[in-house]
Amino acid sequence: MEQGTDFFYTFGSNPLFAFVLSEGIAQILCTIEWMEGDVHREANWWLYKTFFRPIEGGEFGSFLFALCFMIICWLICRWLYVRKIFIKI
Repeated sequence: MEQGTDFFYTFGSNPLFAFVLSEGIAQILCTIEWMEGDVHREANWWLYKTFFRPIEGGEFGSFLFALCFMIICWLICRWLYVRKIFIKI
């Protein structure tokens, strides 16, 4: 394996799992809801507003949110890759 390509091999070894995982996490974050005064809130909005938006504002905060989301998915896929668990259909 060439140096620097390990990141891509991690996603490429279980691409369908990575896709389903990202959709599952996104659905879970959208499903967790509560009322804040008269306003309906979701967990993904709270994470963005609380942690990422204060760092640099709207666009860059959104980029950081997406980057952290991708890194979480990559870490789970990396765990599978290191243990040589490959999910195939």
